[in-house]
Amino acid sequence: MTRLHPSLHPAPCWPRTGAPSPPPTPASRGGGRDPKTAQKVDFYARPFVDAMSPSNVLLTNPEVLRKTAETGGENLLRGLSNLLSDLERGRGKLTIKMTDLDAFTLGENIADNSGLAIAYKAYHLSLHGKPAPTIDGMSGDARFYRGFAAEWRSKVREPAEIVRIKTDPHSPGEFRANGTLRNQAPFYSAYNVQPGDGMYLAPDKRVTIW
Repeated sequence: MTRLHPSLHPAPCWPRTGAPSPPPTPASRGGGRDPKTAQKVDFYARPFVDAMSPSNVLLTNPEVLRKTAETGGENLLRGLSNLLSDLERGRGKLTIKMTDLDAFTLGENIADNSGLAIAYKAYHLSLHGKPAPTIDGMSGDARFYRGFAAEWRSKVREPAEIVRIKTDPHSPGEFRANGTLRNQAPFYSAYNVQPGDGMYLAPDKRVTIW
């Protein structure tokens, strides 16, 4: 009988009130491994052990049957989509996602914004109250933001970029650079960015952290 991908199940398989505990994994039995290694093995083996539970078989799980009837099968389609994503990420091998990868990259994008703001303050502290010299017609602030943007420079062929967008949860460098700069108030004065310019973002739309 075909078993369901863990993402099809509407609720955790274990533990259940009044239900027996799941069978121990090899890691939980010890197997001669040190406790730290056993804990790692148990962590990665648990999803597969849970996936073999009878509750993950469509015809023997009343909750899945009820959810399928309520959603008109939408839960099965969502689970199938997650399964295909796991297979695509594993390049044909089933790699069950343990966490929300996109949530991590969202945190990175927020860190770009706050980190640049802190770096800007540190840069001005390093000047000890003195004005930064103008070099090649660029002010200190202009060079500072140009240096940040230069970090994200890249040259990628379009087919490779499409593959990255589909498989890499990180935002492309172009958007991490421009998206961050548009939220930095000093950037506007450094480059005289005005309403109507491509990099302009209205003050009430900017995110200011620190």
